[in-house]
Amino acid sequence: MQRGCVIILILLLYVTAGSGIAQTVEATSADSIYGDQPLGSPRGAMWRSLVLPGWGQWYNGQPRKALIIGGIQVGTIASSLLADYYAYKNLDRSKKESLSTTQQAIFRERYEDYKNWKRFFRWWFFLMTLYSMGDAYVEAHLKGFDDQVKENADWRIQMDPDLRHPQLQLQFSF
Repeated sequence: MQRGCVIILILLLYVTAGSGIAQTVEATSADSIYGDQPLGSPRGAMWRSLVLPGWGQWYNGQPRKALIIGGIQVGTIASSLLADYYAYKNLDRSKKESLSTTQQAIFRERYEDYKNWKRFFRWWFFLMTLYSMGDAYVEAHLKGFDDQVKENADWRIQMDPDLRHPQLQLQFSF
């Protein structure tokens, strides 16, 4: 089960890796970065992520990320509720007097295992909520930044006559 959570975390980092890259730009006004695009409120995006899983990402115009993050959050809370159900089901079974002491101990042990899984899933839900809120806040701040950089980026391949090998030249203007 822990291996599956690690795979989910790696997938989540892979999906969101390219969207969170930012550069510090000195003495640049917000108008020159964002252009004519309407700005989304970073706090509004953050609070939306707290209220409904994935809503902040959807608000920022990232439906794929919203579905992934929302699906993980809904899955962890559903798993937590299911573990809680099975925990108390095993607790009720352990209290039956018709069972032997060994059988009661087995059901009691299962109860403790399910309680641990419930805590595990609730921690993951909490951590994913924090991640979702932070991601929505940062993405709202960076809305339109990638488009502005793409418009002002210039790259070309040239041959340097002195060195006799190709050069890759990148130029960014802000």
